Amino acid sequence: MYDLGSSASGIISAINSLWIVLYFLQAWGLYMINIKLWEKHAWVSFVPVIQIYNYFTASRKPFLEYLVYPVLALIVGFVLSFFTFGISILIAYIYALVMWIKLLHAISIRTNKWVWTTVGFIFIPFIMFPVVWYKLWESNTTVVETSKEEKTEL
Repeated sequence: MYDLGSSASGIISAINSLWIVLYFLQAWGLYMINIKLWEKHAWVSFVPVIQIYNYFTASRKPFLEYLVYPVLALIVGFVLSFFTFGISILIAYIYALVMWIKLLHAISIRTNKWVWTTVGFIFIPFIMFPVVWYKLWESNTTVVETSKEEKTEL
């Protein structure tokens, strides 16, 4: 007789192990990018929720505009969704997603990369963060701060 319980737990263990490896790759890439950008507290990249601090230090974007406002919009959108039949929460989700994409794009601009790197940060961060770090390390150049007029934003 075949025991489905042990088979399912083995599959779940394998999936959990895969997620841990992918998270570690993404965190390690973010850590090394922050090291290359000379940011303090790069080790925070390995702490799951507090990791967002390093996204803000790497992008040099304001915390209030890119995290607090979208969270407030989600809360207000949820409250208003009872009266707007869910449209307000959809708008709040879109706003939060746009702000997250702008944050990732700021990291790619700061590391002298462009739009395709941002797309990679969104869809395959566990590959793109280590790749961007490797390209920075391979070029052995320091990242230069540029003004807003020199680079375009989304």
